[in-house]
Amino acid sequence: MGPGFYDTVTKVCHQAGFSPKITVETHDMQTVIELVSSGMGVSLGPRLPLAGKSVAFRALSDVSIRLEAGVAYRMDEKSELVHSFLELFFRLFPHETQS
Repeated sequence: MGPGFYDTVTKVCHQAGFSPKITVETHDMQTVIELVSSGMGVSLGPRLPLAGKSVAFRALSDVSIRLEAGVAYRMDEKSELVHSFLELFFRLFPHETQS
């Protein structure tokens, strides 16, 4: 994740009255669950219906963090499933499309 994400997280944490100490970065949610479960701290992440070991998941209220999303696909893709996914993706993320 880019520096903009960390700036946003830091800003949200400061608004809540504390400064975060970011020590580990991973995109793998299972790794996040394992780190939190082992006592490494807390994590911010997307809303996912996950549960594991001794980890609790709580929604944050009054917090809005903008994340960038992207999708890569073959230009000559013929799969109807892929086209259905792309249609959903571009409906969910309509602001910026590139070819």
